[in-house]
This record gives sequence, structure tokens and C-alpha cells, in this order.
Amino acid sequence: MDEKYAQYLINKTFSDYNAIAQQFSSTRAYNWKDLGYLKKFCSNGDKVLDLGCGSGRLISLLKEKQIKYTGIDSSSDLIKIAKEKYPNFNFQLGNALNLCFKSNSF
Repeated sequence: MDEKYAQYLINKTFSDYNAIAQQFSSTRAYNWKDLGYLKKFCSNGDKVLDLGCGSGRLISLLKEKQIKYTGIDSSSDLIKIAKEKYPNFNFQLGNALNLCFKSNSF
């Protein structure tokens, strides 16, 4: 795939998720049972990076742990929803291909 077409697909994905953010978020109101196993990998004080965090549904699973959570999503509308639902956690608009964190931050 050439770089120009790849960038087109990335931009289209960003746009599409913004267009359906409210509906998408409502379908993610509850965690899938399959995700419960993730809790055993998190300890108090751990740093967690959630790429493609959407509206932040993993927080409802992990919030009982005292973690330092950062959620990254390319949809500004989903990030807005996440910040409204979970104001005590860090959500940032971003792209998994261009992260601004130092090595070994997580």
C-alpha cells in the first residue's frame, strides 16, 4: 500500500469515528466479559496506555486499581465523551503511529 493511500485511510477512519461517536460510545457502555482477565495484569501504581481508547470503557474495568491511565484515540468526539465520563483520568487526542511519549514511559 502506498503512503498516500494509507494516509487517506487513516484520515477517513478519524472522520468516520467522529461521525458515529455517540452511537459507538453507547454500544461500548459495558465491558465484554472477555476483558476481565486484564485486571490481573494491572497492579496499583502501574502505568497503562490504552491505544484506541474510544470513550474510555476500560476505565470501568480498571478504576478500582490505583493506576496511572492514559487513553489515546484519534476521534476528538470520543475523547470528549471519555473526558466527560471519567474526568479524573488522562485522555488525549492522538495517533498510535505518532506518539509523543518518551521511551519506556509505560
